[in-house]
Amino acid sequence: MTTASTPLLGLALPVTGELSGVWGDTVNNAITSLLDDAVSGTTTLSSDADVTLSTTVQVANQARQAIILWTAGGTVTRTITAPAQSKTYVVINKTSSTQSIKLVGVGPTTGITIPAGYKCIAVWNGSDFEATSLTSLTGIVPVINGGTGVATSTGSGNVVLSTSPTLVTPALGTPASGVLTNATGLPLTTGITGTLPVANGGTGLATLTRNSVVIGKDTENVTLVAPGTDGNLLTSTASVAVVTATISTTTMTVSAVTSGTLSIGQTISGTGVTGGTTITALGTGTGGTGTYTVSASQTVSSTTITGTVQVWQSAANQGIGVGQTWQSVSRSNGVTYYNTTGKPIMLATSAASNQANTAMSISIDGGAYFPYGGGVQGNGGVYIWGGTVIIPLGASYAFSVQSYSAAYELR
Repeated sequence: MTTASTPLLGLALPVTGELSGVWGDTVNNAITSLLDDAVSGTTTLSSDADVTLSTTVQVANQARQAIILWTAGGTVTRTITAPAQSKTYVVINKTSSTQSIKLVGVGPTTGITIPAGYKCIAVWNGSDFEATSLTSLTGIVPVINGGTGVATSTGSGNVVLSTSPTLVTPALGTPASGVLTNATGLPLTTGITGTLPVANGGTGLATLTRNSVVIGKDTENVTLVAPGTDGNLLTSTASVAVVTATISTTTMTVSAVTSGTLSIGQTISGTGVTGGTTITALGTGTGGTGTYTVSASQTVSSTTITGTVQVWQSAANQGIGVGQTWQSVSRSNGVTYYNTTGKPIMLATSAASNQANTAMSISIDGGAYFPYGGGVQGNGGVYIWGGTVIIPLGASYAFSVQSYSAAYELR
């Protein structure tokens, strides 16, 4: 008589009247040892290839083991095919590379995919293998295991972290000490102190001067420039500092100052300096020698570094005609005069001569004389010339014409 086998694990199932004299070996080898494998044995798969688990009966095989351990190292997803029958496996993807593995039943079934570095308990659900998950657990997961320790929450209540978590019902108004309430309806006129910094969308200032111009300075508090008196303009000039310095990571160390003053917000340049690097904070230096924090990490040996930033200010309108009036002045031929008014001026001149070939000309800043204006013949053979010219701020000028002349300046 032939020994029968169990349908799932393939263990020996002796029939009546058989195995005389060999019963012990059959029990040890075809039942007890194989049952031990089914409960805690491991099938180790180390070859980077698809595999169908062996399914022999009454002798050791791969499909009977309790644990499937994948140790191959590859990048392509590999498929492990097991018998399509009731069985539980612990599947461990311990690949030395990045590949996933897929456990399917003979057929094949859809199966489950286990990514690199993951493990799961795979069970047969009657038609396919599936991985167990937290959805099958009961009870309340405590905080120490990543849960909240509570079974239900109140609407959109907030969780307040403590040794034993509690729920806080959303409330409007000033938050109580130690409790964060729903900030959606928090009134900005109460419950808030301090000044909102630029990094959080504020200005960094508690008050603003009326009608001032707000100037941004990266992450620094904004600055204010007052328009000043009527007619003033908003102007900018470059603030430049030239120093000798080194840079290590984000620390600039200044050993000497050639000119100017360093300040936060200046863009620095020099041999080996990363483009666009700015000074973000003061260290031991407050404008001269010392240390400063810069925006980009880098290594720069001792070199000349220039710091530049635009400085905005209110200045008087220097346009010609603004705040100026025509004034009669005495100007003689060939004499040098200077524009010391602090603004450009317009010179309007007229001249008279009885010589037909006379021309009116002007020299600015000592240059060659050039003709300007036009002349017409008047009564009695007298020739009249007239013209205008702009004299820049600080420039010198002289004009030349024969006979009588008169001049006016708009200044």
